[in-house]
Amino acid sequence: LDDGFGMDPFPDDLTAPWPDWALPRLSSPWSGTLRSGMVPRGPTATARFGVPAEGRSPPPFPGEPWKVCVNVHSFKPEELMVKTKDGYVEVSGKHEEKQHEGGIVSKNFTKKIQIPAEVDPSTVFASLSPEGLLIIEAPQVPPYAPYGESSFNNELPQDNQKVTCS
Repeated sequence: LDDGFGMDPFPDDLTAPWPDWALPRLSSPWSGTLRSGMVPRGPTATARFGVPAEGRSPPPFPGEPWKVCVNVHSFKPEELMVKTKDGYVEVSGKHEEKQHEGGIVSKNFTKKIQIPAEVDPSTVFASLSPEGLLIIEAPQVPPYAPYGESSFNNELPQDNQKVTCS
């Protein structure tokens, strides 16, 4: 059995440029790296480590949609709720299970994620992957320029060539 499907394990030229679709997935919005396996928390985490503090989402790249994933694999779709309020996306889940001995086991959570300023909260939508990841996405708001301050000219260019149709 050929696990390599008849292909070499490495390409001949490792310095070849990455395809355009792969670059956003390989780059990171965070400027720094963590030195340990622990995730820093608190208001100074972003300043010291370049990692957003709990409840903040990384800013999107210009032109790229904003996207956040939440692992909800132990909840059914009908047990989840996603809503936007006051510049935050709030994800909550509640699961109750009756036991044989008459007891009840319940799990619940609530997670608030700040929506970046570049995103209109009314455009946020969520989808659930088969693996149990809740994917929350929204397009960025295009930058607007006040009337009269745009960088393009409203006049049409003059063309000195004459065109005749026969």
